[in-house]
Amino acid sequence: MVNWMDPQTLLTQSQIFTKILIAVLGFYVWEVIVNLWYDWQIISRKRPFKWPMVAYWVCKYSMFWAAVGLTISSNDTAKLNCQSLYLFNQFMGNFAIGAASTLLMLRTIAIYSKNLYVVVPLIILSLGQWGILFHGISTVEATWQDLPTGGGACVVTAAPNVFLQLLYIYTMSFDLIVLVLSTIGLVFAPGRNRSGLYNLLVRDGLVFFIVAFTSNAVVVVLVLLNLNPIMNVIAAVPAAAVSATVACRSFVRLSTYSHSAVVHTSMQRSHANSQGNSASKMRSKDRNNATAGAIKSEPFAVGGRGPNGVHVQMETFVSRAEESRISFGDVESQTQIEKASYNDDSDTYANDRKGRSFMP
Repeated sequence: MVNWMDPQTLLTQSQIFTKILIAVLGFYVWEVIVNLWYDWQIISRKRPFKWPMVAYWVCKYSMFWAAVGLTISSNDTAKLNCQSLYLFNQFMGNFAIGAASTLLMLRTIAIYSKNLYVVVPLIILSLGQWGILFHGISTVEATWQDLPTGGGACVVTAAPNVFLQLLYIYTMSFDLIVLVLSTIGLVFAPGRNRSGLYNLLVRDGLVFFIVAFTSNAVVVVLVLLNLNPIMNVIAAVPAAAVSATVACRSFVRLSTYSHSAVVHTSMQRSHANSQGNSASKMRSKDRNNATAGAIKSEPFAVGGRGPNGVHVQMETFVSRAEESRISFGDVESQTQIEKASYNDDSDTYANDRKGRSFMP
């Protein structure tokens, strides 16, 4: 049977942990580079800013700097202020964990169209998680220790296992609640067979939820086993990186889907509108000719009281309104375009529109 507290075992696991940190940093740098185009669209204001993007930025770049700090702390041989470095690592890592869960929570709130019976409990649970995360920033203590062979390393002198258990069990439970609520909301969503948004949420959302939950579950198992200090945290950094990655990718894919759908349907709408205007002009011309002929034989039909007069006036009003919507196109034309894609299912459209009003 393995003696998990044996010095040689601890040394071997420490070396493995160092290599894992380097691998996580490489993976996450690649993840940041792959999605830089989306970040640049936000910075250059090509994509409208919405407040959930704050959680996206916090999640993505907190995890990046946490990975950088942890790699430095485990590989540098020059004397460091270990306590400050570990406080920085804890701060960034905990913010990444909290922001990842928040992004997944916002996705669930959107599915339920901001229903207060779902929103209020989720926000309370989220605040509890953030409270634990803030408390955990100051629980880890580290100091520099010189090695007999020369050089030295940062050594963790205090890392309460109770806190680790509380943090990851709470996070895993919270993600599980969000997963269950999302699944229920999608299963019973009205008009789900017709909504492209529904298909995206099922295809990406549930998969990402399951990945985040599973990664945290691995950490919980190791923490509860409490084999040794290194094994307690060896899966924590990869789990945080995976959770941050799936949460940010979920956010980007939903945002990109909504934007591309609007652009595509806007082009179709503009083309249809130009054809409709031509047909409208031809119909108006025919009606004007018919009205001119009617004036000679029925003079009392002029003045808008007859069917033709009222119809022409209404058509002119609708035509001008359509031109106004297309010309301003950012809000109202988008609404008309999206509504048409729901095949006259107004309830489904209203729910999805209301639920996504705060999403990208």
